[in-house]
Amino acid sequence: MSHAFVAGGIESDSERKVSIGGTSRVAVDVYKDFGYVALGHLHRPQQVGGQNIFYSGTPLQYSFSEEHQKSVRIIEVGQTIESHTIDIPIGPKVVTLTDSIENLLKKPEYKVNEDQLVRVKLTDTGYQLNVFDRVSSRFRNLLDLSYVALNAGAEFGGSTSELTHLSPDEIVQQYVHAVHV
Repeated sequence: MSHAFVAGGIESDSERKVSIGGTSRVAVDVYKDFGYVALGHLHRPQQVGGQNIFYSGTPLQYSFSEEHQKSVRIIEVGQTIESHTIDIPIGPKVVTLTDSIENLLKKPEYKVNEDQLVRVKLTDTGYQLNVFDRVSSRFRNLLDLSYVALNAGAEFGGSTSELTHLSPDEIVQQYVHAVHV
């Protein structure tokens, strides 16, 4: 058993960066003489280096980068060492929903997400009033809300030197108009 970042392992956003003795990664070759290596630290269950080296993962989702199925690894030791995973449905599920506010509030397919830990990325082209309150009225565990900038900066076709001919009030008015209209 080992608790380390092994080269080739896929990280998620919730693991702490660890460096032991100045080394941030352990080479897969370190484990070549072992029949089975059970690893800890990375939250995604995975095989490393195409060998009998496995991260078990975590049973809970600690960040939105862990929107994968959680599982436990069963190890059977006999003449050979075999292992397999069993999916587990424990812990609150995290999910990222990307859609317009109208679709998020009305579409029946989002019913399954109402009690999950939700991050919303709105595709609306304009900002909405009271958007967090409106979206959290359906998704009670709304943790994060942002807009997907589909056309960010597309409206201004001029140069920065053109802005020097505008007064600060005119620049602010243009900004407010671009963001709120």
